[in-house]
Amino acid sequence: MAGKRHLRACERPRRPGRGTPIAAAGASSVARWDFATSFRLSRVSFRFRFLEKDMEMPVNVNIPIYYHMKSESCQFPAVDLELYGQPTMFVINTSYSSSVVTEYQAKKWGVMDKIVPNPEDEDILGTLDIDIEDSCFYLDVDVEKARWNILGCDFLRFNCCRLDLDPQFPTLTIRGPCDEDVMSTAPTRPAIIAGTEIDVLLDTSQDIFATCSREQAKDMPLEMPEDFFLWEDFDDVLVSSCGREAQGMLCVDVGDEAYLGLKFLRGAIFEFEHDGKDKVSFPKAKENDIE
Repeated sequence: MAGKRHLRACERPRRPGRGTPIAAAGASSVARWDFATSFRLSRVSFRFRFLEKDMEMPVNVNIPIYYHMKSESCQFPAVDLELYGQPTMFVINTSYSSSVVTEYQAKKWGVMDKIVPNPEDEDILGTLDIDIEDSCFYLDVDVEKARWNILGCDFLRFNCCRLDLDPQFPTLTIRGPCDEDVMSTAPTRPAIIAGTEIDVLLDTSQDIFATCSREQAKDMPLEMPEDFFLWEDFDDVLVSSCGREAQGMLCVDVGDEAYLGLKFLRGAIFEFEHDGKDKVSFPKAKENDIE
């Protein structure tokens, strides 16, 4: 069964923020960026500003990513960032609109005293300002009682990232800051699942093929058992979305959202544009693939 996702798909505006200049890796002191102009969700910010207006911002900055193996048959895309002197792994999760670090991670860093409580949100312990060492990034994250650190769509969207989920050589490329009025949302797409069109979230953190709710599956030609309890799996279900058509396992559960997971999305390219729009394509997709 697909695990439940703590989804944040709501829109969150940027707001002007604070911050000290941070030199971009490999850039001169004149061409450095700072993050005093905040691309901010309610709790997550990425700040960019040129100290010299006539300087062009560095683009096409590549960040190495990889597929982390949770088990022999389960993996997700991840990135290691140097934070507080420690290499720290983040799951790249396109179904989250904000970034998260776990309470355990904050304790390991020794920064629990730096967490700013947020009494308006009972789901989090607070927020934390982070400088990513040896890089040009500054961000605030939510601190939660979660299992994994998460790099969410705020990072991807506000940095106009290109996420290439190549099966062997995945890459993450930063192409520059987005426009000021961009909001962070988790991307959704229409999908045809077993002949029925529904809207789905794209979840790179779940190594599944597809999942939908029992309510969404009621019009699908599936033989639902009378003793349905929490979920039911169906093999060889045809799914079409983002220009790809493939067969795989569909999980029908008691949730209220539909997702396409990594088993469907592997090979996709996510492109987050300056105007806040996003593109998802399968340049090397083959018709009627079987997962």
